Amino acid sequence: QKSVAERTIVFHGSILEGKGPCVSSWPGKYESAWDVLVTGSRKGNVSAAVVFLPEGSEHFGCHDPIPEEENLEGSCWCIPVYGEQKRWGCRWWTKWMNNIEEAVRQGAELEVYFFAGMVGKGKVENFSMAGKEHLRREAIQGKLKQFLKSSEFQ
Repeated sequence: QKSVAERTIVFHGSILEGKGPCVSSWPGKYESAWDVLVTGSRKGNVSAAVVFLPEGSEHFGCHDPIPEEENLEGSCWCIPVYGEQKRWGCRWWTKWMNNIEEAVRQGAELEVYFFAGMVGKGKVENFSMAGKEHLRREAIQGKLKQFLKSSEFQ
């Protein structure tokens, strides 16, 4: 079962040589379009920096240290990205950053895809605020879930 997941769902990105568009961000919600993107990239037709390391895959749950030259706090990339360590790890982030850097070296035009109607929404002030913002949103979602289960809502 793990080998099937590694062959079909896991995606480490694939940067094509030369200039051209490169998919650098993708909302995983669009599963069928994601499958088309991954298939096209695996066939060498689409340059894609995106990474997906699902549960059960080799790199799921792996944490990578932040290089000292980044001058960021935290034992791994989870801290600046999520505000705390996450069970799925941050190996995906390291692989994604490496892919982005390679795409830029190739002169690619980075493409970012959004949820429908969400362009310009959900931005954080800067990268140093990403983890704090993630924790804030998780807290709000937690309160919403509690409310939806409460007798007051029922």
